[in-house]
Amino acid sequence: FLDKGVLYDRTEEKKKLIAAFDRRISDQSTGEFILLSGKSGTGKTSLAKVLRKHVARKRGFFISGKFDQLQQSEPYSALVSAFTEFVTIIINHQDQNYVEQIKQSILKSLQRDLHLLCEMIPALEQLVGPYQGSTNTRGAEATQRLRMATRNLVRAMCSQDKPLVLFLDDLQWADSSSLDLLHVLASDK
Repeated sequence: FLDKGVLYDRTEEKKKLIAAFDRRISDQSTGEFILLSGKSGTGKTSLAKVLRKHVARKRGFFISGKFDQLQQSEPYSALVSAFTEFVTIIINHQDQNYVEQIKQSILKSLQRDLHLLCEMIPALEQLVGPYQGSTNTRGAEATQRLRMATRNLVRAMCSQDKPLVLFLDDLQWADSSSLDLLHVLASDK
């Protein structure tokens, strides 16, 4: 429960979230998919903010997006927002060697499918530069390639020493394409 920005009576939930993150960075886990559920106003987003602070202390990335009831016809809206946040963080990073390392990791992991993600996440082009590619792929093949490209992007974005937390708020308003993509990301080993 919240009172002037302070979270009360969520000690166990805080411990579980922090323990899940710490398991990931200690290499005891390949990744985790955690759902925070509860009625509106019970402190789910505030719990995520506690985790954000912990992730920052451990030099990881915490990116977030929010699904909106009125944007259900806009596929991937919260994911685009979160990945755009990541691009902004990287572009503004003080260590230009690290920025170049992330850029090269993304370019290497996406190769021929970079254009798919640059279309979905326009800010990505700010990091990797203009992309070359054909968008001739349509239908199920395009969907599958986009899923795999997104999975590869997430892999390129994080490492053992720079873990990534993707927080998506109001998942109940997610479009079916986003849910399918989240399934791919959650089942990635």
